[in-house]
Amino acid sequence: RAGGANVQISIKSGANQIHGDAFEFLRNSALDANDYFSKQSGSAIPAFKQNQFGGNVGGPIRRDKTFFFVDYEGFRNSLEETEIMSVPTLLQRQGKFTETDPLTGAAQPTIYNPDTHVAYQDNTLPSIDTVAANILKLLPSPNLTGSGGAVLLANNYFGKNSETHVTDQGDIRVDHRVSNNNQAFARYSNLDTTLSQPPFLGTKAGGDPYLAAVSHSLNQNAVVSDVHTFSPRLVNEFRFGINSVKLNWASYDSNTTTSADVGIPGINDFCSFCGGLARIAISGMSTFGHTPYAPTRRHTTAFEWIDNVTMIRGKNTIKVGVDISKIRASLFQTSNPVGEFDFDANLTSNEGTGSIGLASFETGN
Repeated sequence: RAGGANVQISIKSGANQIHGDAFEFLRNSALDANDYFSKQSGSAIPAFKQNQFGGNVGGPIRRDKTFFFVDYEGFRNSLEETEIMSVPTLLQRQGKFTETDPLTGAAQPTIYNPDTHVAYQDNTLPSIDTVAANILKLLPSPNLTGSGGAVLLANNYFGKNSETHVTDQGDIRVDHRVSNNNQAFARYSNLDTTLSQPPFLGTKAGGDPYLAAVSHSLNQNAVVSDVHTFSPRLVNEFRFGINSVKLNWASYDSNTTTSADVGIPGINDFCSFCGGLARIAISGMSTFGHTPYAPTRRHTTAFEWIDNVTMIRGKNTIKVGVDISKIRASLFQTSNPVGEFDFDANLTSNEGTGSIGLASFETGN
């Protein structure tokens, strides 16, 4: 096995002269090629825009004594994500499973009454469960068709969103020469980033992309250091550092009452973060509803004290030291706070023969 890399990075310090620079890096979709799925659906090149910019400046606070260095970098990224999904056709939403598959020419499986196991006349449900009907209203209509405008039973919706990524980061460092034998510095670093991935089916219906949410991360790091040279043969280095990482991840529907609105009780009022529509998984269809693992809150703070002494005794160099760490960590996460309903063909089949998951969903079973 190969060992992992060990990377050490040092923030540059200021000097007696003021120096600085600035930069800007731009990318966009003007020169991009279209991707395969957008081409297949006849859609334009997904929108893309990225800006990376920043600068730094360093100089003296007190000449030959105290110096400063400051840097900043910003990142702005906007990318249109796409996905081909499967949603119910307009006739299926009415309980009519009479369309043939234009790709295979096959009719849809026979739908059976879950109580009597007798096939429904004309493969049509006499009625649709009220809750199921309300949920179907949240889903967009198919926007992809087969050859000659034929109705597709699957892969019939071209979903897209605008993923945004915003990052601000920077460092501040001050170096001070206490004396020729004593030098100290202090540094503070900050990284603030927000990643937003809206669901392709809208805030109420939810669904893909997987883990559709707003993720906010705040990383902060501070350190102070003092190096004292007692003599050419005795040097002491002391450092104290704090590292804080806070990750908060929230769904887009956290403040909605969609489950209650469609007629599913006892979910949105169960807890303070139980917003949105319960996750719905129907075999043969794209899964929709509340995104999993939201909310997630992970906060970690680490404290570290280090003191190293270097001594030279004759031909020998002796190094001794102490490293004390204290870590505080907390994690709150739930895989699916609003629950999940799964539907397959079994309940509206005849002992495993026929039917599709959507029919079971529409009967409320």
